[in-house]
Amino acid sequence: MYMIYFECGLRLPIHHLIIQSMHHYQLAIPQLMPNEIRVFLGLIVITDEAGIKLSVNDFLAFYYLQENSKDHGRYSMYPR
Repeated sequence: MYMIYFECGLRLPIHHLIIQSMHHYQLAIPQLMPNEIRVFLGLIVITDEAGIKLSVNDFLAFYYLQENSKDHGRYSMYPR
């Protein structure tokens, strides 16, 4: 079950932005749809390469989470 997250690019240690965002929403990583890990990692790579330190508040300005209508208890990220 959890291997899909690592296949999507998640690595240990888990990036602080993912941990802090999950804490903000009071969710566990497996509650995210697997593709959302790719969104997180893409945003992290782009901002790291640009020398920008992204905070949870910055992330919240770009995306919001919504419960997946087809898979209750799982969440998807959508751009604002």
